[in-house]
Amino acid sequence: MSNYTSIADFNAAVLNAKAVLPAMMLPLIREAQNVMCREIRARVSVTGETSTGGSFTAYSKGHVYKKKREGQTALGRKVDKKNFWLSGNMWGSFGVRSISIQGERIVSIINFTGQSGFMKTEELNDIHSERENQGIAYPNKEEEDLLVAQIEKILFESLDKVL
Repeated sequence: MSNYTSIADFNAAVLNAKAVLPAMMLPLIREAQNVMCREIRARVSVTGETSTGGSFTAYSKGHVYKKKREGQTALGRKVDKKNFWLSGNMWGSFGVRSISIQGERIVSIINFTGQSGFMKTEELNDIHSERENQGIAYPNKEEEDLLVAQIEKILFESLDKVL
C-alpha cells in the first residue's frame, strides 16, 4: 500500500487502478477459469456426476458396445457411468475460448471447439445437453465457489499492486 499525502492523491491512484486493473487481471482470470474447466472435465469424465450432484442418464446399448469396441471398457463389463468420453476430442476441446474487456466488465466465453469425428464438438455438446435436460459442462457449486474465491484473490492482490 502506498502512502497518500492527500485525498486528491488517493483519487488519482483509484482512477489509475480503474484504468489498469482489468488488463492486469485478464491473464490471471483466464487461468482461474481454465482451472475450473479442468475441474468440470475431471468431475464429469471420472465420476459421471452432473452439476447438481446427480448422475447423467445411462448410455444406450449401442453406445456401450461402441465404448467397449473402442477399448474403453472390457467386453462383457457394464459401463458404470456416463462421462461423454469416447475419443476424448470433445473434452479435449473444452476451455476458455475468449476473454475480453467490454466497458467496465470482463467477459469470457467458455465452450467446446474443434471437431469430433464428423461433428463440431460444440454441436455434440448441444446434443448431449439437450438429451440430459441440462448442460453437461456446467460448473457445480464447489467449482463456482472456487472460481469466485480465485477471482477475489486476484482482485485483492492486483489492488495491492496498484494502490
